[in-house]
Amino acid sequence: MAETPDSLREPSIVTRPREWHRASVREMAEALDKGELTSQELVGAHLERIAEVDREITAFTEVFHDSARRAAAQADEERLAGKRRGPLHGVPVSIKECFDFEGRPTTLGLPARRAARAERDSAMVRALSDAGAVILGRTNVAQLLLALESDNPVFGRTSNPFSPRHSAGGSSGGEAAAIAAGLSPLGFGTDLGGSARVPAHFCGIAGLKPTPGRLPNHGSRGPLPGQTVIALQTSLLGRSVGDLELALEALPASALAHLDPAVPPITDAPGKPLRGLSVGVFKDNELLSPSSALVGALERASDALRAAGVTVVPFSPPGLAELFFDTAALFGAEGGHAMLAALGSGQVAESLRSLHKLVRAPGAVRAALRKVAELSGDKELARLIACIGERSVGEYQALCERLDAAKHVMLEAWRSAGIDALLCPPYATPALPHGLSADFLVASSYCLPWNAVGFVAGVVPVTRVHGAEARRDRAKGQLGRLARRIDEQSAGLPVGVQIVAPPWCERTALAVMSAIETNVSGDVDFPRTPVW
Repeated sequence: MAETPDSLREPSIVTRPREWHRASVREMAEALDKGELTSQELVGAHLERIAEVDREITAFTEVFHDSARRAAAQADEERLAGKRRGPLHGVPVSIKECFDFEGRPTTLGLPARRAARAERDSAMVRALSDAGAVILGRTNVAQLLLALESDNPVFGRTSNPFSPRHSAGGSSGGEAAAIAAGLSPLGFGTDLGGSARVPAHFCGIAGLKPTPGRLPNHGSRGPLPGQTVIALQTSLLGRSVGDLELALEALPASALAHLDPAVPPITDAPGKPLRGLSVGVFKDNELLSPSSALVGALERASDALRAAGVTVVPFSPPGLAELFFDTAALFGAEGGHAMLAALGSGQVAESLRSLHKLVRAPGAVRAALRKVAELSGDKELARLIACIGERSVGEYQALCERLDAAKHVMLEAWRSAGIDALLCPPYATPALPHGLSADFLVASSYCLPWNAVGFVAGVVPVTRVHGAEARRDRAKGQLGRLARRIDEQSAGLPVGVQIVAPPWCERTALAVMSAIETNVSGDVDFPRTPVW
């Protein structure tokens, strides 16, 4: 095919030299289909971008220079031969370090695992290969995936593209940072308690934790081997909601079931028309009040939904506090032995040191710390400390029973209220300064409960923190003082909102997220990515 002179090309973002990293996944896919560029050009542009920019943020743990170029060449050859594997054919993507690649170590940030090579590709890696996607490399994680910031002694610390002083979140922080910086257009992380949604919120991008089992999890390593009550769920991250929609379209469950028996061979439930949808909204779970910037974002998102014909009503999800603490207790029920065994005598990341000390402390010491927290007025912190400690089989089963009951209570509350989705904060504050996540676990009480009940949950960016919002009037106890410190350093950071929907209602969640994005993306304060 003769090359079209530059002077005659359409001024599409994908045809500007070295600007392909700014295109949406859909624009990339369309340009590939039209022959406006090749996968080799597209992948090469992203590899160059990684080489230029990643030294500033440390998003990638390894870049597959050779294999990515080979896969891109193969994608181009297949396209010339008339074979198109789907909308991701030839599109570059990235994936979290916790997914196994044959012949490569999956370290989870543990130095001792550098020499352990995976025997085969994870199901998600195989799914992406089957879809024709080109994997650029793997991205950084929290050590053992146990923190909401991504720092570990193997790969270092990932910084937020909007502010190098701030965290990109965790444990999928490398993915979120890579996408926000334009190093990758689409990413695949995991979410056990906000690990994809919190980084999306921190970095001003979109993210989706689907229903447990919607995307394959086999071959994805996590912090609690054998714990299957709450799934470590493969999740999506992208710069726009449309990119997430395209990714789900390219990865139908019916085509994934042969890779992971936990994925049901079903078709996604159709979304409902936007007009006529009812969305509940709540702003404060009364464990830790959200920043004023979060409240402002919720109000702006509510206005956006009303403008799209959506009914927005107040809704108080039942039992969120108990859900949060019961889930934390479930995660801590084996006494932290898995964490201690994995860490051994090796170096512990800064973000894990507080938890590591608590787990190693005798029960009497933890009881004393809990008492001090109670006397200081930090009752939430005291309850969180109480979640750490080995439980009997009977106690563990009782926790499982309570979580199962909570799912049914939540679904019944939604039916009674007549809502299709929920709008709420994804986290209590904007992005944290580096090193603060270990003492701020209660902030995740806005995202963790939705993992416990198996709901769909996504994040969409709305705005950035205004200078006047970088404050906190009420600062009670240790948590309140820490929240004030975080808020006072938050000016200019991205702010997202969370959309929650019942299990298997991914399309409804994405439709609501898209309605918000469409309305707010023209705002002056909308967080624009890629950064730089």
